[in-house]
Amino acid sequence: MRFPRILAAIRSTPWAALPSTVHALHAAVIAAAAGRDRHRADMGDSIAEPNPPPEPAYDISPDGVAVIPVRGIIGKHLSTMETMCGGYDLDTLAPALAASAADPRVRERVLFIDSPGGTCTGVPEAFAAVRLSAEIKPVFGFTDSQACSAAQWIASACDRFAITTSATVGSVGVYCALVDESAAWAKDGFRLELVKAGTQKAAGIAGAPITADDVAGFQRNVDTIYGMFIADVRTGRGVVDDTALQGQTFMGHAAVDVNLADDVVTDLADLLAQIVAAR
Repeated sequence: MRFPRILAAIRSTPWAALPSTVHALHAAVIAAAAGRDRHRADMGDSIAEPNPPPEPAYDISPDGVAVIPVRGIIGKHLSTMETMCGGYDLDTLAPALAASAADPRVRERVLFIDSPGGTCTGVPEAFAAVRLSAEIKPVFGFTDSQACSAAQWIASACDRFAITTSATVGSVGVYCALVDESAAWAKDGFRLELVKAGTQKAAGIAGAPITADDVAGFQRNVDTIYGMFIADVRTGRGVVDDTALQGQTFMGHAAVDVNLADDVVTDLADLLAQIVAAR
C-alpha cells in the first residue's frame, strides 16, 4: 500500500508550506488509510485513477494577457490522483510559460496564484524559469487568496506581484517535522531492529528513536533550502528585511510594506486593466 510511504514523505520532507496545510495532509492520509483498510475487501488494493479532461495551460484576455493558473499544494511530478486532490504540478509551469512566450496573441502573462506552498523540490527551478521567461515577455504575479511559502518563492520571480487587500502572502521559511514513534511502538510491544550501512541512513524511520545526529542532518538540509529561498526572494524582490523572512504571513498593504508584494489591487480585472494601460 502507498499510504505508509506517503506518511513517511509528509513527516520527513522539507516543506515550504503553511504548517496547517501539512497537518491537514497528514490527517487526510490517516483518514484515507483507515477507510481503505475498512473497504479493502470490496475495493481491492488498487484503485483506478481516472484521467480528468486536460485543462488549458492558460486563458487569454481580449487584450492579449495570458492568465496562467498556479493553484493548489505545490509539488513535482505529481500523479493524477494527487492533482485531482488539489495538488499543483510544477511540471505544468515551464511548458505554460514557454507556450505563452511563443504565442503571438500574448503580450504579457499573469500567474494567478492560489497556493499555501508545498514541497521544495523543483521550486528553485520554477523561480529560475519564471525569471528567464520574463526576459521574453513580462510575467506578473497575482493572488486574491494566498501565495505562501513555495508560492511566495515563485511569485518573487515575477516582474510585479499584485495582491488584494485580504490576500495572504509570505511564510518565507522551511521546516521538517520529525515524529519519534519509538515509545509508542514499545508500548504496543514492537521493537525495531534496524540493519543499515551509513550512519545517517534511515534517519527518521518510523519506530526508531530520533537522535541528535538525525536532527542535525535534517537541519542541514532545511538550512540549505532556506538559504536558497531567501536568496531568490531578495533577487526577485530586492531589499527585504530579515524580520519579514521568519515564516510569518502578511496581508494586503502589510505585505507591500515589507516588500513581499508590490501593490494592492481590487481584483484580477483591475490588474489586467493596469497592465493594458501601461503599454
